[in-house]
Amino acid sequence: FNPFPSGLLLTESPACMSTFVRDLGLLFYIVPIAPESGNYASADDVPDYISRAVPFFLLLIVLECIYGWVRNYKLYSLKDTVMSISLGIVQQLVGVWMKEAQILPYLIIYDLFAPLRALVLQSPYWPDLSGEQYQILIFIVGFLGCDLGYYFLHRTAHEWQLLWSAHSVHHSGERYNFATALRQGIFQSCYSWCFYIWLAALGLPVTHFIRHNRL
Repeated sequence: FNPFPSGLLLTESPACMSTFVRDLGLLFYIVPIAPESGNYASADDVPDYISRAVPFFLLLIVLECIYGWVRNYKLYSLKDTVMSISLGIVQQLVGVWMKEAQILPYLIIYDLFAPLRALVLQSPYWPDLSGEQYQILIFIVGFLGCDLGYYFLHRTAHEWQLLWSAHSVHHSGERYNFATALRQGIFQSCYSWCFYIWLAALGLPVTHFIRHNRL
């Protein structure tokens, strides 16, 4: 069983798809099933989807401002918007510093459970997957696994007082708009990896985990 086959499904975006349309699709999780460049050799090779989607998110904020102005809705205030954007920038900067600290536990658990996964793959009950089937399986596991991990991360942050103290920043905005989504607590990155560590035990490669986590 080759976990990194040479024949991939949708290894490249269609030629007719412009960079504009491709990056716009990131807001809606529209990406090729297989990584654009095959399989990423390391975590540094995973595209920074967040940076590529930022211009479109800012465009949505501008359009929402215009809509509020036309309809005479007070959707935004300057002070609240500046604070939301500032918190988003700080959270991303802290995330850069915390990247290695988040990846290291994932790699440790991934290697720790490698012998057990090898036994499962050698089992006669494990299907013999082709390269394309493997890529589809990895995509589904990454998509559903990261979404489930974030669900429990978010729910726990609302139910545990200690985690709520870090998450409450997200709910501190005076207005409810697109910019409010940028309000993220900087300390969430210190513990968020705990809710995804089980994916490492299942065998989701760290590069695929990072890919789905950024999406």
